[in-house]
Amino acid sequence: MKDIFEQQVQQAQQERQRIAALEKAFIEQQKTITNFLQQQQQQMQAQQYNQYNAHPAPSGFSGAPRQMNSGASSLNRFDCWFCGESGHLNAECLTRMDYLNTGKIVMVKGRACLPDGGEFPVDIRDPLPKNQIDEFYA
Repeated sequence: MKDIFEQQVQQAQQERQRIAALEKAFIEQQKTITNFLQQQQQQMQAQQYNQYNAHPAPSGFSGAPRQMNSGASSLNRFDCWFCGESGHLNAECLTRMDYLNTGKIVMVKGRACLPDGGEFPVDIRDPLPKNQIDEFYA
């Protein structure tokens, strides 16, 4: 019986190590994607700046040049899917990490779930996991 328990403990530790390695790889992938998007945004802005300076936009009635409307502003916003705040992605979300560390949630197949692995009730309609969790525990 003791051997079975020790095996289960060892398997659980190995599983935690695998999960930690996956989370680390996921964070690195998110950083790579973020860097790529930032580089793309910078390139788009540089191209638009060069186009604007090479061929100034015609003047409006006031004599002031028209401003170009770049679509790059949408690339400037990185919103966390967990808490909805901008400036970080879910892997770096301090709220998500706090909920994991305090046992409010567990991650199952990349989704925030109840500590027993179950889904949050479907009657909680908010799209953000943080708000669903807060409403569930309220």
